[in-house]
Amino acid sequence: QRFSQRGVAIVLVNSNDASAFAKESAAENDVVAERLGVSVVADAKGELAAAFGATRNPAFFLFDGNHTLVYAGNFDDSPGDEAAVENSYLEQATVVVIDGSGQQVSSNKAFGCRITPAKG
Repeated sequence: QRFSQRGVAIVLVNSNDASAFAKESAAENDVVAERLGVSVVADAKGELAAAFGATRNPAFFLFDGNHTLVYAGNFDDSPGDEAAVENSYLEQATVVVIDGSGQQVSSNKAFGCRITPAKG
């Protein structure tokens, strides 16, 4: 919500096999989409994840207004403990892009569970 007024759009991509993980179902995606006010796209075969080089979730990818990838990695430095967050990587990168400061945005390696796409 903070960045939507500044032209930032968010799309969540679910690249896990819904038949193997009940929490990855279309119905669960709809619940998440409604709760967060964003779109959720199913990528059951993991083709989009593979194209982005994503192997773990969550992984975050930020593109600028020219559709150039400017950040890839974690949301913050404490995925398991919101109270311990010291660096909000995605937020910092988003601010740099919106402000157009030209400052270099550094990426990091995503931390999380392995993506398990549907076979076939």
